[in-house]
Amino acid sequence: MGDALKEADYTWLVLGLPVYFLGIWMRAVRWQLLLSPIKSLRAGRLFPYVVLGFMANNVLPLRAGELVRAYLLGQKEGLSKTSILATILVERVLDALTLLLFALAVFLLAPPPVSPPEWLNTSLVVAALVFVGALLVALAAAFLSGAALAVTGVLVRALPGGWRPRVQNLVRLFLEGLGSLRQGKALGKVFVLSVVTWVAETGLFFLVGYGFRLPALPFHAFLLTMSAANLGISIPSSQGGIGPFEFMASRTIALFQVDLNLATAYAFGVHAALLVPVTLLGLFYLWREHLSLKTLAERPETESDGPV
Repeated sequence: MGDALKEADYTWLVLGLPVYFLGIWMRAVRWQLLLSPIKSLRAGRLFPYVVLGFMANNVLPLRAGELVRAYLLGQKEGLSKTSILATILVERVLDALTLLLFALAVFLLAPPPVSPPEWLNTSLVVAALVFVGALLVALAAAFLSGAALAVTGVLVRALPGGWRPRVQNLVRLFLEGLGSLRQGKALGKVFVLSVVTWVAETGLFFLVGYGFRLPALPFHAFLLTMSAANLGISIPSSQGGIGPFEFMASRTIALFQVDLNLATAYAFGVHAALLVPVTLLGLFYLWREHLSLKTLAERPETESDGPV
């Protein structure tokens, strides 16, 4: 593995970065659509917050970047952080479903030469059940918001008097953030942008593969590897998903008859390409906003959301 890391041509990694950042830009465009029922914001305005969220995910545990992104945008634009967090939840669910569709398409249309292990099949099935269920719940909440608020009113009766209006307000704000789910045309655009976003990231996986001199592999091999690696870190874990990402990426690309040592070196290389540049750019945006990592770690957890 060390030899593979030393002999890799990192020029291909650099060439893949514009493709990867195109995908991040597409995320900002997608978020613009999801936020449109709350407030109209330009994608260029949202791009730094998307990058800051990535950076925070990479340096803070448990995917805290999602909370950081909601907090920072809410503070800057005077929006409800709870409503923003709802749009981010929709993003995450659609991301997972897009990756699962990619994996399913590869298994059905161009299966790898080596049969996937049982743990991978089980992981994909469990992920499908979890995220399809999450989407159904979100759709039900969005279309039956009145019923959801009525049920909340009943449930909060068990809480102390001072907590009841606060919880009801948080639920109301969260439901407002799901407004994009009621707009069929906009939701279709969001799904298309999700596909474009992840295909762009696959382009980075593909180009880094050249740098590590992987055997000639079809594009769908990298599509499956990218999907498995990102699904592997969809559950909050270590900073940047270090560990689960490398495991899933190396074992998946190895299904295409790539030596496991080379596959592991490749997984480290592609993960570094995903983590380092966007983290550095995020730290620049953090400096520009006169914030610190300590601030990001503390404020999203300590400040409450108020009505907008």
